[in-house]
Amino acid sequence: MAVFGLVSLLVILVVIGMKITLRRDEIEILQLLGASSWYIRFPFIFEGIFYGAVGAFIAWGISYLLLLYSTSFVVNFFQGIALLPVSYLFMLTVLGIEILSGIIIGSLGSLLAVKRYLK
Repeated sequence: MAVFGLVSLLVILVVIGMKITLRRDEIEILQLLGASSWYIRFPFIFEGIFYGAVGAFIAWGISYLLLLYSTSFVVNFFQGIALLPVSYLFMLTVLGIEILSGIIIGSLGSLLAVKRYLK
């Protein structure tokens, strides 16, 4: 999990960094007009949070669909172990944890990118 989290952090850092680089002229104009640094940074941070939350939701959806459609195979493979069916409450808890961790990873990656590229 730590490796995937680090890779996600680095991907978001690179994507937000590229977007900041593409909008360098707009950012410079905003700074010349007197915009605060948080006014400039907030859209990029929000975008990182959005990427993290959407990525977590998509990953949860794919894994849940795979779990639902491969239930018969998994039950036959783990004979005697009461593993399935997984309760909906458990899966909603997993979704909440994944979205929260996606938001944290997305905001951290975008904060690092904004700090690195906007000085």
